[in-house]
Amino acid sequence: MADRDECKRSLRRYELEAYSSVVTALRAQGDLNKDKRKILQDLCSIIVTQLVLNFLFGVYYANQQITGINEYRGKVANN
Repeated sequence: MADRDECKRSLRRYELEAYSSVVTALRAQGDLNKDKRKILQDLCSIIVTQLVLNFLFGVYYANQQITGINEYRGKVANN
């Protein structure tokens, strides 16, 4: 069974592949008109928003780990 990080990486890859496929299909249809731009903007905002949120959660989690390490070091130093 895949671990959580591996699942996240797979999801990001699938999202980027999906976006790329849509871009390719729209380009194959011809010029990028107003409707196609709207489709790409909407799709991009969904994918990018999710990527940014995941990044921010990762930063938060890393900061929590660092805080825990610093608290532990402070306790050890005071003993």
